[in-house]
Amino acid sequence: MDSVITVCVFFVLELVFGFIGFFLGKLLWDKAQFSKIKIYLDDERSTPEGWNRFYTAEELIFFLDDDLRSHLDNIETISLDHDLGDGKKTGYNFLLWLEEKVHEDPTFPIPEIVIHSANPVGRANMARVLQSIERIRQAHSQE
Repeated sequence: MDSVITVCVFFVLELVFGFIGFFLGKLLWDKAQFSKIKIYLDDERSTPEGWNRFYTAEELIFFLDDDLRSHLDNIETISLDHDLGDGKKTGYNFLLWLEEKVHEDPTFPIPEIVIHSANPVGRANMARVLQSIERIRQAHSQE
């Protein structure tokens, strides 16, 4: 019985890591072919033409955190939904992560960020984090 469970666990891990590899490979771009990309964070809506889709905040953070400055230099726009599924981090959580990164280094480039959420409370909270990020950057530029 233990060997069956072990095989199942390895199979699931192989699927998960295979998906991550496929997912990241799909999102990598040839810099010679594409100058800037657009990122769309949403778990339900259709992906607009020409945008790269992320379903969870965790996926987007994982992608960006690999080489944050390089990735942000190559992103034109990030469009965010707030609600990304029950028990999942939200677009708001993504912005809190980004705000933390700005605290660490207020000089790195931030692409245009658009909030497309239909959740009015979530939208307002996300807008406040964007304002906070801008205040951090302005305070740094005045130093």
